Amino acid sequence: GVSQFGFSSSTSSPLWTFLIAISYMIFGVNDYIPFILSLLTGILIIIYSHSILLTRLDAFRSKIFIASTIIITPLSILTLSGMEHLLHALLNIIFLFSAIEYLDNQQVT
Repeated sequence: GVSQFGFSSSTSSPLWTFLIAISYMIFGVNDYIPFILSLLTGILIIIYSHSILLTRLDAFRSKIFIASTIIITPLSILTLSGMEHLLHALLNIIFLFSAIEYLDNQQVT
């Protein structure tokens, strides 16, 4: 960190900082890279959620849920911010669906 008195984290999301650094190394420093990463992460949220929901719900209910997710959550605003919030949301969705799948497969003894 920037304090001489002790450690202070310079970032709240090392993974996001790493992804931006890798993108800068590949494509060069560009103001649009955080936006593009946010956009890709938002698209992955929609695709991953839709594919998981199709295994549990019919197509109509799955599409209603995805549309509600896009409209009710500030997905467009978070995409335009270019910050790590959508990456956190994607990782949480992956974790929750994986936990549900794991718990569904457990046999009660």
